[in-house]
Amino acid sequence: MSQPVSAAALKARESVDNAAHVVALEYLAAAQGLEFLKPLRAGLGPRAAATRIREEIPPLEEDRPMAREVERVLAWMASGELVAAAEKAAGPLD
Repeated sequence: MSQPVSAAALKARESVDNAAHVVALEYLAAAQGLEFLKPLRAGLGPRAAATRIREEIPPLEEDRPMAREVERVLAWMASGELVAAAEKAAGPLD
């Protein structure tokens, strides 16, 4: 017998999903921002995460739809791949 899902639970789920999308966009914005710092470099962790992003997502040179890129970053966030890249380069993040 399934339990009905409460409106509050649905709203909480929507809020978590929205927050994850914001964080994914922040990752993409940070990677883009690091492009403007060249030849300067970011710290080891941020640089490693940005390098992982750039392996599959090119810098934004002109307007383009970003939905696929956001979904890819969301998948990397869910799998822990971006944090793992940063920790591999900089050590454990506490």
